[in-house]
Amino acid sequence: MEQGPELVIKAGTAFGSGAHPSTAFSLEWLGVLGPAHAGGRMLDVGCGSGILAIAAAKFHGMQVLACDLQAEAVAQTLRNAERNGVAARIAAVRADGVRHAQIAAKAPYDLIMVNILYDVYLPWLPHLQALLAEGGHLVLSGVLAWQEPALAEACHAAAFTGYTAHGTGEWRACAMTKA
Repeated sequence: MEQGPELVIKAGTAFGSGAHPSTAFSLEWLGVLGPAHAGGRMLDVGCGSGILAIAAAKFHGMQVLACDLQAEAVAQTLRNAERNGVAARIAAVRADGVRHAQIAAKAPYDLIMVNILYDVYLPWLPHLQALLAEGGHLVLSGVLAWQEPALAEACHAAAFTGYTAHGTGEWRACAMTKA
């Protein structure tokens, strides 16, 4: 069996080895949606080790702004980007949420991936909608199966279309489009 390019990820104290279902499902969505946005711009919210940002840059040629609340996660993302030869395509910033000057300056984004807990990002949906380009995709992960119906309703209320959930067991990742 032929093997494709690999990622070199050292998580350190940052979240994101790819083993957690929320990250694994996000990577699956990136594999589905990434080709449609090849060479475009992506925002990675809750970047942890940078695994999603690095995959987007390495496999889809995207320019990525990664952000995380933890300074160590931002530093680890930049180290991992260097290890993977995509440092020129990834910028990272410490941000408490998505209302940050650097995040706004690089908008609109073709793809936004949010891999943090549902309760944290739910109030951000209107602002995420504003940051996303027309026809762009939003991927939300870190949602438990029992929370997913409420997330679907909130995404519909925020005027996202094409809402689709994916997952097994207790975790889900959801994708939608800005129409």
